[in-house]
Amino acid sequence: MKKKITFYYQDLAQKHLFQYISKHLNKKKFKIKFTKNINYKSDIGFYAENSNNIKKINSKISFITLGGIDQGKLFWPNFWKKENWDKFDFGFLPSKHWAEMWKNSSWFDKARPKIAMLQTGWPKSEELIKTKLRKKNKIETILYAPCFETDNKGIDVVNALKDQKINLLVKHLPWDQKKDIKKFRDVRNNIRSMIKYSKKILKSKVKIINTKHNIMKYYNKADLLITDESSVMYEALLYNLPSLSCDDWLMRTNNSNKPREIKKDQRVCLYVKKKNLKKKINSLQYQKKRLQKNCIIKKNYFFSHINCSAKNIIDFIEIYLKSGKIKFEIKPKFKINILKSRISDFFM
Repeated sequence: MKKKITFYYQDLAQKHLFQYISKHLNKKKFKIKFTKNINYKSDIGFYAENSNNIKKINSKISFITLGGIDQGKLFWPNFWKKENWDKFDFGFLPSKHWAEMWKNSSWFDKARPKIAMLQTGWPKSEELIKTKLRKKNKIETILYAPCFETDNKGIDVVNALKDQKINLLVKHLPWDQKKDIKKFRDVRNNIRSMIKYSKKILKSKVKIINTKHNIMKYYNKADLLITDESSVMYEALLYNLPSLSCDDWLMRTNNSNKPREIKKDQRVCLYVKKKNLKKKINSLQYQKKRLQKNCIIKKNYFFSHINCSAKNIIDFIEIYLKSGKIKFEIKPKFKINILKSRISDFFM
């Protein structure tokens, strides 16, 4: 009988991630299903949803991975205090960076999958296989891709470019899932206002990308990425694409909640005050080659097995089902400490 592999997804980003894996599956050996129904039963199940939202595992063998490369950043290095992975058989991680965080958190019982943690790479990186990387000596096109469109961030970007000979690509998250439509009503309205303003000010210099499209197909069309604190700043490294943000931008999920300061990661992103955004973009025109070289160095830390990440996962499954051998395993650095784990839960 064919083994039934099910990819459980709750949004388009998760589905895009799993599509890179599914294309490597041998259709003669496996039946494939994509579903939003978390209760659907399967032989092998892949999950990328927040693990706290998965109350019951309906797979004989279960895999959990990240939905985004910077998931749970506010809780690093022990991301697993926020999202427990101990109810899944295997976890798979995208990089040396994540492997190091897990090793240093391996004393925490809820960070430990039942069988093993794997470092297989980031499946979306396989988009690079068919991509000739963009080589430009100056900034001709900027990709603006925020996490939450609030507090006039998009307006700031448009105003910085209105007198420049620079094109703007705009890619927002869809926010069109049933659970998102009401929850992110303000964000959706802000997006509409920002798009209307950008077309008025920049006219033909702006292109609005369909929110449902896979953003991996657009990094290579830009020379600079501008975002708030989205995971796109990590994925952009794959394309040698430098990132810029404003450290006085605010983060919140609507227009009324109290905002927090942006969570910075200066390892992968440059920061500037929003009043100096235009000036900073102009200064980067003369630094593009140096910035690209920095991206090349950093991407090998934040991504492993570039170009074969999705294939690694399928290779693992086939070998494990045949022989029980576990490839790509990350060994824990510590023994599980139950007392320390429960104290850590208390101070969550």
